[in-house]
Amino acid sequence: MNELEVVVNTLEQVAERDVDLTPLIYDEFFESCRDAFPLMGHSDQYMRGRMVAQIFEVIMDDSLHGDGGYLGWEVNAHLKDYGVKEEMYNAFLASIKHAVKVTIDDLWQKEHDMAWDTRIEQILTAIKRHAPTH
Repeated sequence: MNELEVVVNTLEQVAERDVDLTPLIYDEFFESCRDAFPLMGHSDQYMRGRMVAQIFEVIMDDSLHGDGGYLGWEVNAHLKDYGVKEEMYNAFLASIKHAVKVTIDDLWQKEHDMAWDTRIEQILTAIKRHAPTH
């Protein structure tokens, strides 16, 4: 299996447990990235759930990373219009990985760590490519 298949497999394992990762993701994110709470603390559970669903799509679908794709549009809007900082993406993606890891704890393996780290790096590379220059 390649890294994307491994990552998707871990997400399927979470789905089998019927766990909503959203609260765990945001608790971890706000703890690890204190600057994020003032920007997003007002968001309700539905907005947060929608944002998590969208990032899962980005994680699982490379076609969203390219020029003119969804990721570029989101990154541009967030960095220019909402005060998001590039390093917040790393914290958010790390929070997702953490939530998946603790949820499937008994099934988590070293290959999962490596696959998630590779996938996160691929997405962060795409984010840097799309970030508006200052």
